[in-house]
Amino acid sequence: MTSTPRKAERANGVATRQRILEVAATMFGATGYEATSLRQIAAAAGVNLATLKYHFGDKPALFSDVYRSGHEQLVAVLAPVVQTLGRVQSAEELAERLHEIVGQVFDYMTDNHAFVRLTLFRMLEESSDAIDLEMRLQGDAIALIELALSHLQERGIARAVDTRALVVHLMTALPAWFIAASGRPDWFGDEAHLKAAFVAFFGDLLRQNLVS
Repeated sequence: MTSTPRKAERANGVATRQRILEVAATMFGATGYEATSLRQIAAAAGVNLATLKYHFGDKPALFSDVYRSGHEQLVAVLAPVVQTLGRVQSAEELAERLHEIVGQVFDYMTDNHAFVRLTLFRMLEESSDAIDLEMRLQGDAIALIELALSHLQERGIARAVDTRALVVHLMTALPAWFIAASGRPDWFGDEAHLKAAFVAFFGDLLRQNLVS
């Protein structure tokens, strides 16, 4: 009989933690890391400051969890298809696969608008906590891409490329383009047309840089 209340309490704790994460992502994405306080996040999440600190400790820890969560979701989407790049048999197939990956990035950004905005604010701020975390997470992405491309480069399907420079470029250009273009329906029309433009532009960009 005592297990049911305990299970309910744990479930409530998980739900509270998730709600705080979602609210924090939205607020960090709206005003940036430096301008967002824990008190503001707690109030918006409907919890007191003590509850927020119980789950996350301090502001750098909360931001790290928000940033890590968004990044891990993106990697979970992309990792399976990136890992299959090594099995591509031709330059034409590689170009097609790159366009597919860009399309998946667009879908992720559409579903995680707050995190996309958060990454843009991160680029403009000098928080050492955020920069250190970003470097670790980008290192994982670089290793994943390097492994996939190395097999293609050995077979002459992909060009040798500075993977670190490529990842930094994409981490900057993709969210900036997405946010700017999303606010211009007069240029790109509805979401389907926006996605088509996004995939065509960045898919061709990757093809030009990677496909032999």
